[in-house]
Amino acid sequence: MNIERYGCLMAIAFIFAIFLLMVGPVQWWKHYQSWSHLSKDKLIASANWYIENRAPRNDACIFAVECKDGRARLKLIKSINEWDFEASKQTTWDRKFKNICQGQTANFALEVAADNTESQKVYEGSRRAVWSFYNDRFIPAHTRFSFAAFSEIEADPCLTNYAVTTRAKSNDSP
Repeated sequence: MNIERYGCLMAIAFIFAIFLLMVGPVQWWKHYQSWSHLSKDKLIASANWYIENRAPRNDACIFAVECKDGRARLKLIKSINEWDFEASKQTTWDRKFKNICQGQTANFALEVAADNTESQKVYEGSRRAVWSFYNDRFIPAHTRFSFAAFSEIEADPCLTNYAVTTRAKSNDSP
């Protein structure tokens, strides 16, 4: 095989490898981008979008994964300002790549506040949502075609005074 042909084949193989990494069936790059750009503000914005579109006139709380006795569970974020977001984000990374904190539990989730009378009108499949690194937003935990785990261990209930959505904030103002 001559050197020009070998060089051309190597260039094509290199381009093909880059293509597979960027748009391959796993699309790991998109998942990594979602994880790397994730912030408290992005989670809150997504929670607001979800409530506007899935459960209008309601409030929602955010939950984050924590490890307890080696298993994953969701913890209600009672104070968004005191939440160590970077620790929660690192836990999601470690669950994926270091095989710790196992379990069928979402990394980040939201739930419609149960103490609002409007919450009784929300379709059951929309009451809970999980963060999707593929979609880069919250998606319903239950749909007609799929199920995403919320938490193996029962989490604290979402109440309006722990909600992070805009409606909850506007209720506090005069």
